[in-house]
This record gives sequence, structure tokens and C-alpha cells, in this order.
Amino acid sequence: MAFRSYFGRNRMKNKITILWGETPEDGQKAITYKFVTTAELSAFILGIEEMDGWMGYEEVAEGYVHTLEEEI
Repeated sequence: MAFRSYFGRNRMKNKITILWGETPEDGQKAITYKFVTTAELSAFILGIEEMDGWMGYEEVAEGYVHTLEEEI
């Protein structure tokens, strides 16, 4: 039981929510990625930073949905 409690808390800490693209479409939903370890999350972020400039991204709150009104 202790393992499950630890795993649940640990997994919730190691997540990132991303809105992909330089110009997101209206209604585009952000995607949340969850990782077991901080090292996995860090490696994912490093990969994103390496590709940034080719595709674009923005870290946002979990459950985020883009609307065009936000751009004005």
C-alpha cells in the first residue's frame, strides 16, 4: 500500500501540460504528459527545448483549451 501512495504522489509531480504549435487553432486542447521519474520528465523537456524553433510550444495549465480571444 505504501508503494502505491508514493507512486501516486510521485507521478503527479512529474507532469507537464503543453499547447503545441506556434499558432494554435481555436479549441485546440493542451496535452498533459505524465512521467514516473523526474529524470524522464527532464529528458522530455530537453527534447522539447531541442526542437523549439521548428514547431513551437507553450507550457499551460492541465485541461487548458486555446481560444482565439486570448490572442487579441
